[in-house]
Amino acid sequence: MPTDRPTAVEILQAIDGFLQDKVAPQLDVHSQFHLKVTRNLLGLLQREWQQRDDFRQQELQRLHALLDNDSDDLETLNRELCEAIRTGTLGMDNPALQQHLQATARAKLAIDNPRYLAGR
Repeated sequence: MPTDRPTAVEILQAIDGFLQDKVAPQLDVHSQFHLKVTRNLLGLLQREWQQRDDFRQQELQRLHALLDNDSDDLETLNRELCEAIRTGTLGMDNPALQQHLQATARAKLAIDNPRYLAGR
């Protein structure tokens, strides 16, 4: 039901808003900390749902170029990449490999916690 409203992201945003506006003011300091952790997890889910398709597509494109393999099975491609690194077929002196690893790490950080990348 990806075209139905509210979307998954909108539901998460509504939950987050309710927790912040209605629940947080009623909590003691210790419980507010746990609420903050929960809200951070909701934010992570929101970002993952918003960015996952682009993340997957960009990672597939880089892996296709790196491995000369047009498979759309991301898990298989990543296993193949690991094997190429392990056997020395692809080394860290390869600029395309360096770019792929950096781009993948940045994309994952943008989902996990975008503040990690602030100013970089």
